[in-house]
Amino acid sequence: MNLLHSLFGNKAAQRLAQTLLLTTCCLILPFGLTAQDTAVIEDTVSANMVDGEQPSELPIENEVDSITDQSVTLGDKLITVTDEEGQVSVKVFKIDEIQGQTQELKPIYEGTFSDERTVERYTVAEDLGFTFPLKFHKREKKRISMQPHWAGFGMGLSNIVTPQNKPGTFYGYQLNSDKSFEWTLNLNEFMVPLVGNFLGLTMGVGLDWRNYYMDGNVYMASDGQGINVLTSPITYESARLRSLHITTPLFLEWQPTLGNRKDFFVTAGVVGGYKAFANYKVKYEDRDRTIKDKTAKGSEMHMPPLMLDYMVQVGMKDMAVYAKYSPFGMFKSGQGPDVHTVSVGFILQFED
Repeated sequence: MNLLHSLFGNKAAQRLAQTLLLTTCCLILPFGLTAQDTAVIEDTVSANMVDGEQPSELPIENEVDSITDQSVTLGDKLITVTDEEGQVSVKVFKIDEIQGQTQELKPIYEGTFSDERTVERYTVAEDLGFTFPLKFHKREKKRISMQPHWAGFGMGLSNIVTPQNKPGTFYGYQLNSDKSFEWTLNLNEFMVPLVGNFLGLTMGVGLDWRNYYMDGNVYMASDGQGINVLTSPITYESARLRSLHITTPLFLEWQPTLGNRKDFFVTAGVVGGYKAFANYKVKYEDRDRTIKDKTAKGSEMHMPPLMLDYMVQVGMKDMAVYAKYSPFGMFKSGQGPDVHTVSVGFILQFED
């Protein structure tokens, strides 16, 4: 105080002393109140224990910050279910009421589930002193749907056979098998499963374009009663019979599952067709100019309006080979050569 007197005078020294005293009181007062409250709580707890009452439960703080989804409390266990990026995982925690915390239990079984696969892990109990994980990856078996095999583009060789199974003859005249061909364009398809996932009915709509070329100077002409095959003194460049049918199949299709794919398939059944048009045309040169002459056309061809073929198809993925045979004559009965159509070829299937 003497030092303060000498520096600031009597009034200044008094004001400074008062300020220090107030500051000291402000610092000491909170500590006194806290100590008093603590003593009151301790006295209350002691009194309750003397009277035989249990202390009230302290709130348990959940320290598992990663639990953001669903949680369920069963007894002293906390079960959490989390869903992250399409994977669901389950964890179990033990609630420690004394410390007010949760402790994750060591898993004996852990499962993670997603749309594509299930991951399971088993561990040996910690009492054995080591952990032996076994992981099993189980892919869900997907039901591979059946796909029909009709729509596509095909090409084959066309031919004819007589009832005596003699190929390529019209009343003894030969068919040029090397030039005779068939084009198919199948536009639409659908399938009806019958047995499980490997046997079904295939149907659709398509077009069948056939050309038959004759060897030699022969042509077909109608006399009103039927088709006649005649020879000509003119040297023909070509003489061909053409027909176009709108077709629809009825196949029984077998698709075995090889591994997890259905690449191999076999179809067998019938193909019905409606004749859109038919004609017979010859091509020759006369006086240095080419002449194309239709010797028979439309109804003059005496071909039935409907046709039917037996067909077998064997393929892998998007390619197949086929064979067809018609049990009915190419021409109406008694109105043309008694021959049946046959063809073999391949088809490139349209991808779905």
